[in-house]
Amino acid sequence: MRKEKIAELERLMSEVRPVSYFLMDDKSKFVDVSVYNILLNNGKTIRREKITKNGKDGSAVIIFALDSNNEVLLSVEPRVFTKNGVGVSLPAGYIEDGESPIVAGIRELLEETGYLASNGEVIAEYYQDEGISSAYNYGVLLTDLVDTGKQHLDEDEFVKKFKCSVDEVLELIDMSFIESVNSKYTVQKAVEKIKIMKK
Repeated sequence: MRKEKIAELERLMSEVRPVSYFLMDDKSKFVDVSVYNILLNNGKTIRREKITKNGKDGSAVIIFALDSNNEVLLSVEPRVFTKNGVGVSLPAGYIEDGESPIVAGIRELLEETGYLASNGEVIAEYYQDEGISSAYNYGVLLTDLVDTGKQHLDEDEFVKKFKCSVDEVLELIDMSFIESVNSKYTVQKAVEKIKIMKK
């Protein structure tokens, strides 16, 4: 990994790293937990809790965005409850009602990074946490990117963008900069797809 790229990434991480936090005496307006008693076919009953996010299942897209220079766009943002307080990952976001994974991926990439993609395909599908959620994730490969120069972030979103080669993304995984299993799996599937496309 190039030293200047590591230095750039560490600078971006320091900009969004939390310095303190405190527990608020407030109810969540985003995450809900419902408790169910479930009768199984064998006659046994089990208790399970289900998480919903903003009244929806929380299905999401994880975006492997590859530009014409074969560089990948990464997001650097606060992930307060992780060991580092900062996440380096592929851009991602929730799928809105009526959106396909590709449309959601294009929208989320534009919002988080300011890059507009005109080509995409689904390269991975999996449950996010099937023990407590029905959220289904889609890894998408987006290409033909144009930099609009403007992010469209929510009021409490702070996302820095970072670009590097595909090989450097793999190095960042090995160096434990990228720790999200969603990103790791989508990177794996994207690398497999890119190898097939090059044949």
